Amino acid sequence: VDGSSDEAQTDADAERQSAGDTLKQAMARRDFWYMALTFVSVAFVLYGIIPNLVPLLEGRGYDTETAAWIVSLFGFATFGGRILIGWLVDHFEARFVALVFFSLSAVGMCLLAIDLPLWVVLLSAILLGGSLGAEVDMLAYLASRYFGLRCFAQIFSMLFAMVMFSMSLGPLVFGAVYDATQSYTIVVAAGVPACIFAITMLSLLRPRSVEHLSDLRATTTASTN
Repeated sequence: VDGSSDEAQTDADAERQSAGDTLKQAMARRDFWYMALTFVSVAFVLYGIIPNLVPLLEGRGYDTETAAWIVSLFGFATFGGRILIGWLVDHFEARFVALVFFSLSAVGMCLLAIDLPLWVVLLSAILLGGSLGAEVDMLAYLASRYFGLRCFAQIFSMLFAMVMFSMSLGPLVFGAVYDATQSYTIVVAAGVPACIFAITMLSLLRPRSVEHLSDLRATTTASTN
């Protein structure tokens, strides 16, 4: 940190590394399971729709080129969403930022569940793509803030393993529902309550104040004077 001596910085780093929960302690807390249920639900929806988006659009009469272009827009929105989210969590409470983006996921799934004009489909792709940028990155950020760095790798690995399982299950379920009904309408519509459930679980997390860079610099300056 700017202005600190090497020895003071080493002590501060050591203190941060030793603070926090063990995996067992984290899993005994409600915040761990609220977080897990939040990101498992969102991962199921978003990663379920990604490989099925082109056939969904083709089934609505769009040609392959247009469908592929819409999926490309989804990817660009994901890229932009991650940059925007990184900036936002430096200035606002991360939980609030995630609530906003996961609410956009619910809106995007709702729009996609209905056969609407092209511009609405494009808006849905942007909303869902931007939300995808909030998913894994926000999980790591929140895990470090809620459970500390003492056993961060173990805690994050456990949470991410659950999310990865959900990521793999989503496309399978979306495809199975289509095979059974010859339509994506039901499973896409079901993504809306899944996103609402994720929002509910996320809202149950305890609020955490944001540490602004200006505050950190002011604290460092005061301690060295």
